[in-house]
Amino acid sequence: MSDFINKISLYDQLSFIVVGGIFYAFLSYDLLYFGLDLEKLLNNAFEVGVAIYFLGHVAQAIANVFIKEKKGAFSPSQQEILDKVKQHFSIPNHSYPEAFGICYLWAVGADKTGHVTEMNAKYGLYRGWLVILSLQSIFYAGTLVYELFIFHYRGIGQFNMAYFTGILFTIPLSILMLNRSRRFFKLIGEKTLQTFLISNIQKDEGKI
Repeated sequence: MSDFINKISLYDQLSFIVVGGIFYAFLSYDLLYFGLDLEKLLNNAFEVGVAIYFLGHVAQAIANVFIKEKKGAFSPSQQEILDKVKQHFSIPNHSYPEAFGICYLWAVGADKTGHVTEMNAKYGLYRGWLVILSLQSIFYAGTLVYELFIFHYRGIGQFNMAYFTGILFTIPLSILMLNRSRRFFKLIGEKTLQTFLISNIQKDEGKI
């Protein structure tokens, strides 16, 4: 059991750290535009680590506000499995999303392979990267427009090729991260219900 708990913790913390690391790198770069050096504000590796972990949580918090998955969209076959879930846990009056939530909590503990937890961690990872890349593309676009139009009225208009290249880099990657996050969100549902079915089949066969 302790190994399983450690595995869950490892998946969760890595998703925050990896997302926060990318966020920290972009933020450090962006602040230089305003003459701020983030490296000088943090005195040691510990403070950098705390900042990375904190930024990972910030990215996920932003994702929770702006990214809304269709949690109640279940196919007819999935609804059939969820009807069995309701019967198994004696919750006939629960909605399908509520039944799935209970099944997910059960599946996290029953899934010996850790696939359910792994899919959830990867979903959080790609969703976090989606937020960071989207924010970065907004920064590039906003700065580019500012330099083209605001500076233009001062007679020093310029075209920032670096930021234009950044837009060409971050927007396609944002789309890829969006598709990947949706894929793993779908896989969370599939693995959760598959774990329930396999467990019940094994129970009927007397294997567990």
